[in-house]
Amino acid sequence: MFDLLTQFIRHSPVIAFIKDVDGRYRHISDAWLSAFRTTEAAVVGKTDRELFEASQADDFIENDRAVMATREPSRRYEQVLVPPDVRTFLSTKFPLVDQDGVLHGLAGFAIDVTEQQRNLDDLEQQKRFLERTQAMASVGGWEFDVASRALVWTSETFRLFELGERSVTPTLEGALMLFAPEHRETVRVAHETALSKAEPFRFEVELVPRSGRRRRVRLHAVPELIDGQVYRLSGAIQDVTDERLVEEKLRHASRMDAVGQLAGGVAHDFNNMLGAIVSGAELLRFEALTPGANDALNTVLTAATQAAGLTRQLLLFSRKERSRRVPSDLHTVLADALTILQRTLDRRITLVVEQTATRSRLLADTPQLSNALINLALNARDAMPDGGTLTFRTLDDGPAIVRLEVVDTGMGMAPEVLSHIFDPFFTTKDRGRGTGLGLATVDSAVRAHEGDINVRSEVGEGTTFCLRFPVLPGDAEPATARDALPIGTQRRELLLVVDDEELVRRSLGRLLEKLGYRVLEAQDGAQALVVLASAEEKPVLVILDLMMPGLTAVETFRAAREILPGLPVLFCSGYAPEQLLASIQSEPRTGRLAKPFSTQELLGAVRGLLS
Repeated sequence: MFDLLTQFIRHSPVIAFIKDVDGRYRHISDAWLSAFRTTEAAVVGKTDRELFEASQADDFIENDRAVMATREPSRRYEQVLVPPDVRTFLSTKFPLVDQDGVLHGLAGFAIDVTEQQRNLDDLEQQKRFLERTQAMASVGGWEFDVASRALVWTSETFRLFELGERSVTPTLEGALMLFAPEHRETVRVAHETALSKAEPFRFEVELVPRSGRRRRVRLHAVPELIDGQVYRLSGAIQDVTDERLVEEKLRHASRMDAVGQLAGGVAHDFNNMLGAIVSGAELLRFEALTPGANDALNTVLTAATQAAGLTRQLLLFSRKERSRRVPSDLHTVLADALTILQRTLDRRITLVVEQTATRSRLLADTPQLSNALINLALNARDAMPDGGTLTFRTLDDGPAIVRLEVVDTGMGMAPEVLSHIFDPFFTTKDRGRGTGLGLATVDSAVRAHEGDINVRSEVGEGTTFCLRFPVLPGDAEPATARDALPIGTQRRELLLVVDDEELVRRSLGRLLEKLGYRVLEAQDGAQALVVLASAEEKPVLVILDLMMPGLTAVETFRAAREILPGLPVLFCSGYAPEQLLASIQSEPRTGRLAKPFSTQELLGAVRGLLS
């Protein structure tokens, strides 16, 4: 019988062998000899230590001893050096025990599975590559089997749903509950339609996984058919949250560019008109007025300044102009804003001011900051249609921060509204009642002052805006309030005012005459050059509008300097592009004055250039 076994071993088409209890090879198959490229004489009677390198031999011997000791078969993969390759074998060993229970050794079979293992390794590598690619692209895959209703997900799909691969078996019903409530019916209907009508689908919805953080995903499915019947749905799910954020930023940038173009186009003409208003109001200050008329005049001047600040705030917001900050007092800025608000807010709204901050001096663009406060107040007004209380409160917030709280008793805001209030063009107002820029410009103004802003609000509980700004050191002096108008100069210098707007040109000329100057006028650059060339008495300074039709301000300036070298020029404009300013700002004996401007600002600029 044993002889029959040895013949079977010898002629076996697979690697086969018999070893005695000492581990010596007694019989081997021709396939064994072929696999290891040797002869029977070189193997029979030898142990593994005589045939293989030490570590390999020790592994074989340890496995043999375990089989003979336990008298249990062993089945395992073994990697064996068969020069020049390392081959992989599926090895089976079993003890040889006769009918009396005597152990005679062991026998074994092995199949060379090197190529199969390489294929498996390649598949595993491709799987890992696919998983990495899916993770980088945030694309998961899924399949739904119609007959078994089994749902299969890839690793990335589990990750998108924030579920562990081994923690849950995906089901259609469970997956539906992970979508936002308002989108579940959309997903369910699309899935049923794909099964019943073999229609693919592709759309975007939102996930609400366990973390609660919503993610925007794109769902895509394609039905697979046999004999016209859908037997499986294959699909993909892709996280497009970041992609949508980038698109929104691009749309925002496009809107901001549109706002900038609009603001730049409007600002010059609007500020020209405000300049005429301010100049006319300043002329009235030279007259003897009643206290009531004087108060009304101050209101006009304050309102005009705030209106100009609003235009400039829009330019700042759209990055068309830079903020111009000077030492100021927050309490003074607040007082200017309240002057406007007391005349514009509903009388059912009670204004409360609590100025408890002991350090309120800061570097501020006062029109911009004042308009931000007015915007907050108007926002509060809309939240209190039946009246309420609006409180402005200043507090010390550490040694170097002043905090301003704007508190209303209005209807408050839900979390989904609160998260978007500073987004440009976001508004909850009815069509035609809001631009969506108010709170966005407030946020922009606060950041321009190196401050921060946060909001607390609950539905029915009112809203609190908290603004924080760095204060100036103790020795920095704030800008002073309007001083009394200066007495006209006795020197009677001759000035040339160049502006294409007749209303602006005339009002500015009259104001300069009140200040003691003599004035020539020109409606454009060409006429200004004629005046400079032909006038018997030459002007000592030119006040030149930056934005005029025909000959540009820069061309007029350079030609004027050829006629009168070193002629001082004060450029005035409601708005001027940065590239235009860059071309003149380095020129000597030039200045710039933004419209509208106060008498003090005008006189200071003129005297500064003449001195």
